[in-house]
Amino acid sequence: MNSYGRDVEIIKLNENALPFGVVFNPQQKAVVEKLMNGLAYKSIAADLNISLQAVRQQAHRAYKKLNVANRIQVLIRYGLR
Repeated sequence: MNSYGRDVEIIKLNENALPFGVVFNPQQKAVVEKLMNGLAYKSIAADLNISLQAVRQQAHRAYKKLNVANRIQVLIRYGLR
């Protein structure tokens, strides 16, 4: 449940839809999934207990691997509910 008392549908990364040869490390996967669920970089950093710069770096590396520019493109192409 979210802070409003409603059930929240969690979006996961559909690893079967990833381009051939694309592999994420566990931290990249966690960052991407949290971005897909609408969390801000600061919230992700706090949740994963890593620096804000580390979140930015992992997101940028994941976007580059997927050949996308932002979280919306990742969600549309690789999101799985």
